Amino acid sequence: MQPVTFMWKESGVRDVGLIAEEVYKLFPEFVSKDDTGEVTGINYGKLGTIFINVLKHMQIEIEVLKQEIKKLKE
Repeated sequence: MQPVTFMWKESGVRDVGLIAEEVYKLFPEFVSKDDTGEVTGINYGKLGTIFINVLKHMQIEIEVLKQEIKKLKE
């Protein structure tokens, strides 16, 4: 998933977000659809829960790498 900038069709206001179809491929439960099955939006609040886990895993990796560097310096 890559952040993108876009213009809202209704208002012409510039905004940033994610492409709903890309989010759907990874997290279909975070995307809303209309009665015809067309993707209509993203529940960004739910994405926050995924980012928490990503940050936790990144912190673990950082700690492991710090320990490896420490061992190399000894």
